[in-house]
Amino acid sequence: MSAADADDRSEIGRDDLDAQVGTADLRLYPVIAVGLAAIGIFVGFGVALARRDDRRLLVIASLEALITIVVVAAACAWLFASWDLGTASRTALLAIVLGVCASASSASIGEPGESPRRRAAMRIAELDDVLPILVGGIILSFSTGADVAAALTLVALGLAVPVAVALAGWLLFERAHDDAERYVFVIGVVALLGGVAAYLGVSPLFAGMVAGVFWKYSPGRSDAVIRGDLRRIQRPLVVLLLIFAGAAAEMSYLALWLSGAYVMTRLCAKLLGGWIASRATPTLSPADLGSYLLPPGMMGLGFALSFHLVTFSVTSAAVLTAVALGTLASELIAAVALLGPRGAA
Repeated sequence: MSAADADDRSEIGRDDLDAQVGTADLRLYPVIAVGLAAIGIFVGFGVALARRDDRRLLVIASLEALITIVVVAAACAWLFASWDLGTASRTALLAIVLGVCASASSASIGEPGESPRRRAAMRIAELDDVLPILVGGIILSFSTGADVAAALTLVALGLAVPVAVALAGWLLFERAHDDAERYVFVIGVVALLGGVAAYLGVSPLFAGMVAGVFWKYSPGRSDAVIRGDLRRIQRPLVVLLLIFAGAAAEMSYLALWLSGAYVMTRLCAKLLGGWIASRATPTLSPADLGSYLLPPGMMGLGFALSFHLVTFSVTSAAVLTAVALGTLASELIAAVALLGPRGAA
């Protein structure tokens, strides 16, 4: 190992020196962070608190996400303790990371004339990403901070810096002379969000969500403008994330065992969380809600990728691989088992 490689790895607080991770991953992390920040921005745009129904659905979605985090994290912590993978604090951190990844859901776009109960189910699936991104941002700060004070400083920076970047972006967007100039500003600000998050070692998803909420409630039409411009690059960024996640994944017995546990515990946790959420919303049936909660989408995989790129350890690579395999399996389960309920009238 060269001196430059050793310096790069020490800067990110790496403790598993036997992991085979190259410096090319470090150089690509700011690019990946831009894609994750864009995903977080869309989540922030979906946070609506103006109406009472919106606030109620946010609470219900957060409850469902919390149930998933707790169930998956508890099950994985028990497995880690049984497998004797490390210290209690280290295994607890990895278990919570898996719980955060498992709690994400993918809300599909509703069709015109969609029934109110289906719209409510889609909103719950859309809003249940908010709590995981918040918890994930805190967890990522504590995994990179040298002590509690440093971790709390990173949490504060992860909130303050995106607000400052979003404010600067808002001033630029509102004063753009034409669409082409505004598009350049949007891309530049999103790149700045991801780059700053990568430099500080905070969650790009959390930074993007904070900026998205700021733009949604700022005067003018910033959210509508940015939403339209970001959709042009959304799919290329998702493809980039998938390619990099596949390249960073490392197959191992630990990853395979974790992927099986991840899929089973996530399925049980989502069914339990969906059932409890449906009890709080009498117009929803568990089948309607479950059909939107089971597909995981990209957020969980994105957080696992950001955690791996910040911590760079053998176990974080296994977690990333398990989440990638679990995401594919969960999507297949949702497509096969829940096609009927979602398409039903």
